[in-house]
Amino acid sequence: MAETQTDMPDEREETGYHWRNWSREQRCRPEVMAHPHTREGLIEAVMNATTAGRAVKVAGSGHSFTPAAVTDGSMLRIEGMNRILEVDRPGNRVKVEAGIRLGDLNRRLDRHGLALENLGDIDKQTLAGAISTATHGTGAKWRNLSAQVEA
Repeated sequence: MAETQTDMPDEREETGYHWRNWSREQRCRPEVMAHPHTREGLIEAVMNATTAGRAVKVAGSGHSFTPAAVTDGSMLRIEGMNRILEVDRPGNRVKVEAGIRLGDLNRRLDRHGLALENLGDIDKQTLAGAISTATHGTGAKWRNLSAQVEA
């Protein structure tokens, strides 16, 4: 059962934006900030940046300590891509969008009788960010989040 989004904000690009991560240690002024909410919007934002010769970086919740999202080109904010697209309860698998926050994902999974195998003490990261930065949970016997992903 896929989720639908209601009252979805318009996909937009804006300029003159200042970005910083949660610790305020990483900052930048992207030329363009794009807020895609659909796969098509994401593709369009990347194509626009490529056509304009701008580098593309993705920022989710901004939880990383590293400059991974820092850019003076195009920054993609993916928090609007936050739906569960498919649930395979018998297979214990779900297909979700990259911008869903871990805490939201876990609460939505619970509605289907599912859960993440392991989750750390901070659940504000987007799934894409957690996977990209090798976010781990607690306990040596549990896999990190990226190990739980099937492409």
